[in-house]
Amino acid sequence: MKPVSIITRLSVFILILGLYTFSAVAQEEKPDYTIVTGEWEISMEGRNGNTMTNTWKIELKEDKLVASIPMGMGRRGGGGGQPTTIEVNEVTFDGKMLSFEIEREGRMGTMTIGYSAEVKDGKIKGTIAMGDRFTRDFTGVKKK
Repeated sequence: MKPVSIITRLSVFILILGLYTFSAVAQEEKPDYTIVTGEWEISMEGRNGNTMTNTWKIELKEDKLVASIPMGMGRRGGGGGQPTTIEVNEVTFDGKMLSFEIEREGRMGTMTIGYSAEVKDGKIKGTIAMGDRFTRDFTGVKKK
């Protein structure tokens, strides 16, 4: 039998290493989205110390997280009207942290509202930030 050259052995080794690396990248684990999908009862302090609550709905659609977030109560001051529901199509979750942004048109132009929260054991705790204007903490529990 003819001996195998060092070049051939090295080439086979590099090929196997490349296939193994490609396989590992292709099998990159995604977070367990069931941790965040479903309905969440969210609470935060509002004006005059009153607690405001609403329900967020987070779903997995076509391998992508999306959310439905109720905003406001109709016209300014909360009088009349129904809450507007914002559909958020770019929700990120890394297994621990959930985040997304919403853009809203207002009297002072477009505002970006950022949401960031830690999710653990059916509970959520985070912050809503509207640029440099304000931040507000919120908490929530996953509905059964």
